[in-house]
Amino acid sequence: MCIGEKRKLTIPSSLAYGDKRADNVIPPGATFFFHVELMSINEAPPRQNVFKQIDLDSDNQLSTEEVKIVALCCFCVALFFYYYFG
Repeated sequence: MCIGEKRKLTIPSSLAYGDKRADNVIPPGATFFFHVELMSINEAPPRQNVFKQIDLDSDNQLSTEEVKIVALCCFCVALFFYYYFG
């Protein structure tokens, strides 16, 4: 999109709440329509070196233990989203 451009976004129920009701406000099978306008573009935050964050002992290699820790963290985050957002 360009600054000032307007678009209509359509979110089908399969990508939203599906057949679930949301707080007695959004009915099952609801499709969402959003009218958006791009007002400005800000600088992106600096890129992070994810490898350095995973490489806990700073040996420039990923050990099995470091990979297990990352996998466990990802699993916990996925569980959180599943539990709270279904």
